[in-house]
Amino acid sequence: MMNLMHWRLLVAVADARSVSKAAAQVGDFGVADAYLYTILSWLPHFSIDIERWKSLARFVDRIGARPAVKAALAAEEASPVV
Repeated sequence: MMNLMHWRLLVAVADARSVSKAAAQVGDFGVADAYLYTILSWLPHFSIDIERWKSLARFVDRIGARPAVKAALAAEEASPVV
């Protein structure tokens, strides 16, 4: 399992990469974006506040606002893993 230092390094690298022009383009969404969103959604479980990394916080807000993401999260909540 990753320790806190590894998480912080991962988040710092992701934050630096997320400010690229390609990542900021509207409609440019891929598997890496979905995976990064998933990883970043775990941060609160490790008591890491994403607001420390403004570009990542904006990324999470932007991806989380997508209708398909909202639908997927709602479906996941409706069918919890037992």
